[in-house]
Amino acid sequence: RLPTSLGDVLQAFVMLKNNGMDPMDGTLEKMINANVRYGKGAETLIPIIRQLTQSWGKNRIQAEEAYVLIENGLPVWQLLSEATNKSVASLQKMSEQGKLTREYMVQLIDTMGKAGAGVVERRMQTWEALVTKFSDSVDQMKDRIAQSGVLDFFKVMLADLNKEMAAMAEDGRLQVIGQRVSDWMREST
Repeated sequence: RLPTSLGDVLQAFVMLKNNGMDPMDGTLEKMINANVRYGKGAETLIPIIRQLTQSWGKNRIQAEEAYVLIENGLPVWQLLSEATNKSVASLQKMSEQGKLTREYMVQLIDTMGKAGAGVVERRMQTWEALVTKFSDSVDQMKDRIAQSGVLDFFKVMLADLNKEMAAMAEDGRLQVIGQRVSDWMREST
């Protein structure tokens, strides 16, 4: 349901979990929603989450951290202003004084989710998102096939084929086949 690859979602999930945030309470979805609206995909999702988790660990958002988020496309001051009904100037001052605590971060994350609401559903219909989803589905299918034991069967078959081709190269049969294919192609054109 997300236009972000499964690997990126997993990495984001682990980052949140490892830094004391609960990705399952909607936090991860809100961050992804905002990133879809303001960011550039995985290129900005991971830096945004990294910065927010660092701020979470410090129990405050400081101006330097806010600027990293802004550089990654997230309009932190506007979102915080919307969430708190405070001016950007007063929020920046609070940040300099270390007064933008987790309470404000929770409000920021909630507003991020609201700002990105609906964007994900629309983005899921883009070519890029559909290709990402298809690629994830193919990876999952390959993994399931591999885990079913069939991969071991194909590995044995491929190893045997490689041995046979090496033997054919050594005894000259591969050269004969190569010459026949070459002759056929020249005669066909």
